[in-house]
Amino acid sequence: MKQWKKLSTICTLAFAFLLFLTAGTKAQAADISQTNQTSSTVTVKIDVNSTETADAIAISSDYNKVTTASKITLPANATSYQFKNLKAGCSYYVCLYYTYTSPYTGMKSSYTTRQTIVTLPEKVKNVKQKKWWYYIESVDFVWDAQTACKYDYIVYKANGKKLVSKSDVYGASSSFSVKNNEMYTVKVRAHMTLNGKNYVSAWSDKAYLFTQPMISTARVYKSGKKVKLSVKWGKVSGMNSYDIFISDKETKGYKKAGTVKASKGSATITKFGKKKLKASKKYYVYIVGKKKVGKKTYTSGRHYASLIQGSTASTVWAFDK
Repeated sequence: MKQWKKLSTICTLAFAFLLFLTAGTKAQAADISQTNQTSSTVTVKIDVNSTETADAIAISSDYNKVTTASKITLPANATSYQFKNLKAGCSYYVCLYYTYTSPYTGMKSSYTTRQTIVTLPEKVKNVKQKKWWYYIESVDFVWDAQTACKYDYIVYKANGKKLVSKSDVYGASSSFSVKNNEMYTVKVRAHMTLNGKNYVSAWSDKAYLFTQPMISTARVYKSGKKVKLSVKWGKVSGMNSYDIFISDKETKGYKKAGTVKASKGSATITKFGKKKLKASKKYYVYIVGKKKVGKKTYTSGRHYASLIQGSTASTVWAFDK
């Protein structure tokens, strides 16, 4: 009986030891850490112990997609890797694929580990007006996002006097109160804190923000054998020119009917595309103001149009309802 118990104990211990050998003593040691960065590159350090081999690496801006992103095969005994052609001021997720080899059984097992990396901010680009809300006297403006950053911006009046200054703005958009028919400029910069150090981009180029010129009076009338549409609008200080657009539908089919200099606040239209106007029809007209600075042209955009029928004109919210 005693011998049977002794044999049973030995078998139990042997089985437990066999499980130990099969499982090994794996403790997740592989890791990735960011060691160097620019606005378009990030170098990561790859840490593996003597029982691990780094096989491949992948990157994605989406945490849920990094494990399905294309794998980049790593050279043997790789201890670092540099990612290139990344977007400035953005977060990325990196997945390291590695193999663990049990020192007891030689059994191989595959594992992954994930980490976040970030690029440094760069000069903010494409600051522009999104929408000028004429009736509530407010303007929305946007810029190209650098998703790992916060932003500062400064707004100036046409005379150069500072109007608004904001810091630590989240998201690539903002708004502020305005006075209609005035022009403003805004500049934006991005910044972040990485490993206790602050990084700040250069200021963006100034963007020009201004009202969509609003039609004050308009009418369709006969002049001899021709039908004409005359339109007047409120001039915006600082413009270079105005484009006039016309359609016989409220939200589509607009054709450019002409361009006038900034000194003018009125125009006469005689055609809708290649067709002559008809006195019995209703037309929709809107004006776009343009400001050219160097090689770049800023516009007021479109939001409102005027419904013109006979001698009456009424404003409609035609776009982006």
